[in-house]
Amino acid sequence: MKMVYSDTTENISVTVTAQSGSVFFDPVRIKLQQLSDDVLSIRSGGRGGKDLMLQGTIEVVNDALQFLVYSGY
Repeated sequence: MKMVYSDTTENISVTVTAQSGSVFFDPVRIKLQQLSDDVLSIRSGGRGGKDLMLQGTIEVVNDALQFLVYSGY
């Protein structure tokens, strides 16, 4: 999955929601390399903790999206 946005310096927010199961980051594979100006904010929430909210520049959000894992039932 990859997001495209016209302004690469502006912060965006992305929410990933699991209809059943959960969404989280793979703790073994995640290796986010952040430049000094790039900040990624990650929150979980929503009903039952099924939402994962990411906020940052398009580049850092795209880097983070590579490491999402869905565990469904």
